[in-house]
Amino acid sequence: PKIMQAMFDSIAHELSGGAPLLSRTIRTNLPEGRIAESLGKLQEQFADIEIGSYPHMNVNGPNVRVVLRGIDRARLDAVVGTLVAELTALGGKAEEVDITAH
Repeated sequence: PKIMQAMFDSIAHELSGGAPLLSRTIRTNLPEGRIAESLGKLQEQFADIEIGSYPHMNVNGPNVRVVLRGIDRARLDAVVGTLVAELTALGGKAEEVDITAH
């Protein structure tokens, strides 16, 4: 982090402003392979939203955090709602997590 901060400080004066990037994270208990097709379709439907999936294991089994990023709050809300509905339809749990709380 200190090296990254120094690198950023050295170029910060060259950066220009833009729309802030918004981010939401949804956690599911479904394995990544089970949701991959749904995520692909969602990415096609919401091409303006970046979608990343990050699988991990914990004591409860497989979990995936799906991170959604974009600059349009309404579009981000729409993709979150669609994702939660899809994960639920696949028989999984879906909950929004605040990754800044850790």
